Amino acid sequence: MGDLGWADLSVISEFFIMLGFLLTFIVGYHVSTGGAWARSREGRHMMNFVAALSAVMIIGVLHNVFKDYPVRDLVRVLVYLWLDVAGFGRLRLLYLAQRQRRRDQARAKAITAALAPSADQPDPSR
Repeated sequence: MGDLGWADLSVISEFFIMLGFLLTFIVGYHVSTGGAWARSREGRHMMNFVAALSAVMIIGVLHNVFKDYPVRDLVRVLVYLWLDVAGFGRLRLLYLAQRQRRRDQARAKAITAALAPSADQPDPSR
C-alpha cells in the first residue's frame, strides 16, 4: 500500500466523497423513478454516465491506495473507454433532441399555415 502523505489521503477522501455522491444519485434516481429510467433513452444515458464516472472514481482510489495492481492498465483502458462511449451518448442525445425540436417547429408552422385564412377567401366574421 505504501506510505501515504497528507495529499494522498486528501485526494482519496475527495474520491470517496464524490463516489458517495454518485452512488447516492444512482440509488436515489432508481428509487424515485421506480425503475422507469430504464425505459427512456435519457434515463439509461443518465445512469450509464453516472456509473462510468463512479468507475473513474473507483480506479482513482485504487491507484492512490495500491499504486499498482494486477490488470491495472486493462481496467484503466476499459473504464476510460466506457466514459468515452457515455460521452458520445450524451452528444447523440443532444443531436436527437435538437432534430426533434426542429421537426416539431416545422410541424407547428405547417399546422398554423393550414389553419390561417387565406387572403383570397373572405373573413366569415365580417
